[in-house]
Amino acid sequence: MQHNTVFIGYHFALSETDPWKDLMIAELAEIGFDMFEDHANGFTAWGLESEVRTDNVHLIISRYNAKTQISYTTERQIQQNWNEEWEKHFSPVEIPGFLYIKAPFHPDKEGFEHIITIYPKMAFGTGHHSTTYGMCMLMRAMDFKGKNVLDMGCGTGILGILALKSGAAHATGIDIDEWAVANTMENALLNHVDLPVYQGDANSISGTFDIVLANIQRNVLLADIPKYVHHMNMGGSLLVSGFYDSDFDEIHRVCLAHDLRLNNRFQLNNWLSLHYTYKKEE
Repeated sequence: MQHNTVFIGYHFALSETDPWKDLMIAELAEIGFDMFEDHANGFTAWGLESEVRTDNVHLIISRYNAKTQISYTTERQIQQNWNEEWEKHFSPVEIPGFLYIKAPFHPDKEGFEHIITIYPKMAFGTGHHSTTYGMCMLMRAMDFKGKNVLDMGCGTGILGILALKSGAAHATGIDIDEWAVANTMENALLNHVDLPVYQGDANSISGTFDIVLANIQRNVLLADIPKYVHHMNMGGSLLVSGFYDSDFDEIHRVCLAHDLRLNNRFQLNNWLSLHYTYKKEE
């Protein structure tokens, strides 16, 4: 990126944050915002000014104003201030005793099984969002030793990196976004793991996997779960997230139709994460 790259930030204050903050973040992430800072009474959404669809921002605000009173201000910043903004606002993510996710400017911390260091450049890859947190919680209960893992829609690569740190023999990342691919490559090097990553969608998958991790969103999952299963070994695991608890019936119906049996679930702030096992009826 050039030094004159301009970012735009929307500083939102909400009269009620739960669950509206997470729901707004999910929608804003689909219209060009790729960084979110959490505040006590709201949040800030940042994105490249050239990519943010500002007309859609106002549509989202008007829709949620009926549920929670929203006020906001906007701010423009050039790229050289961006790392400073992260250092001021990005806080580590902790899953007690299991996982500590931090930026390079944070010190390590004792008492965790795994420490992952990332360049925090994307909305849903920092571990702060409920879906990433939920996927990590499901992974905590699994055995990755010697497994071949696919991190589908890898974002910043946290899930693939965690799989490798948990003993996976191999992990591969795929994401449709070229920025995500580049960031995953950076983070793999930062964490001293071998995580090849490719740009593409579910049609780019090759080979078979013991574990598929797919933290994406409902419509993509509904369309692509059959493709994931096609590349899974019998007895393997599929972990999915990126949707609300109200979407469970649709996701579950597709999974059952493709010989996936529900094994575990985790819910946080209306976001659901599910662990399925690929097992045909005898």
